[in-house]
Parts: sequence; structure tokens; C-alpha cells
Amino acid sequence: VGIDPAKYLIPELAEDISYDFIRSIYKQAEAANILPEELAASLSGDPSKFAPEGFFETIRPSLFKPRKLGWNRKAKIKGLVAKMRLAVANLEESNRVASLLVFLDQAEENGVGAAEAMLELNQRKQELGTGFCAWSF
Repeated sequence: VGIDPAKYLIPELAEDISYDFIRSIYKQAEAANILPEELAASLSGDPSKFAPEGFFETIRPSLFKPRKLGWNRKAKIKGLVAKMRLAVANLEESNRVASLLVFLDQAEENGVGAAEAMLELNQRKQELGTGFCAWSF
């Protein structure tokens, strides 16, 4: 998604990409430590920066940059949506890997093997009849 979240807030993308969605993506990216350095410097360390008004103030200068979509406007808008989808997929994968590392660390701290913990989780999922199950030690 890069250092310019405002480019996704153009009117043509209003039905696909909301301000709250953009804000949540950047908040997750910050938590996963994968924000671009320039944006991380302006957002990190202050939780209020991810509040709606704080995030708006952070991106306000870029909201008024001219957007040159040109004659091939529809293709460029499709490209922006494709970039956002790729960014979200990458963010989800980063979060999955980060949470797996936390899971492995917690399993080790509690003297439980990762395979043993996963088997227990799968058994609980089957018992509950759900597609997911939370874990804790």
C-alpha cells in the first residue's frame, strides 16, 4: 500500500476501500512492523495516531495531492484495487507467520511441543464443530 494511503481514498474507490479499512490496514502493518519507514516515523509510538482523527491528520497533506489517473482511468483504478488486495494478502501472511512464532515461543515456555499443541487444537475444533479454535497456555 506504501507511504501514500490517500491514493486509495479517491471517490472512484469509495465502494471498495473505506477510510476505516485503510486505517485498519496501516494499524495492522504497524503491529507487524512492516510499515514503510517514512510512514512508520510519523505514526509509531503514539496510539492516538491510529484513532480516526489522528490518522486523518497524518495523511491530510497527501489527500490534496493531484492524482493523475489520466485517460486510462478505469485500468488505473483496477490497478489500485489489485495493489490493495496484494497488500492485504501480504499483511495477512505476515500476521500469520508472526502469530506462529508467538505460538511456538509460548508452547516452548510451557513445555509443550508444537505438534502436541496443534493436535490438541485440532481435537478441540472437532469437538466444537467449528473451523477455528483459540489457544492459551
